[in-house]
Amino acid sequence: MTTTTGDTVAPEILPYLKELRRRLAGLPEEERLELLADLETHLEEVVSEETDGTLADRIGTPVAYADEFAASIGVDDVPEPSRSALEAFSVAVRSMGDHPAFERARR
Repeated sequence: MTTTTGDTVAPEILPYLKELRRRLAGLPEEERLELLADLETHLEEVVSEETDGTLADRIGTPVAYADEFAASIGVDDVPEPSRSALEAFSVAVRSMGDHPAFERARR
């Protein structure tokens, strides 16, 4: 069994929680804080249950979970979060690798 103590979170929860927070970032702050208030404790409870499968297998993907969360407070469409500058730069650099000019330069 895994428990939350202060800043300690079960390792399997961290990526799920990070994606949920990213997904909910497009909501107004008050609604987002309401949704996230007891989320970590809930996820710890789910992880502590002795069942097979990943967290996503048990409660759905972070995107589906975020959408369900939002619907529970009357938000039908969760806005896509905006990309951070670093994330946008990373995507741009990766896409350059597919450009014909970049391919010629590699040769």
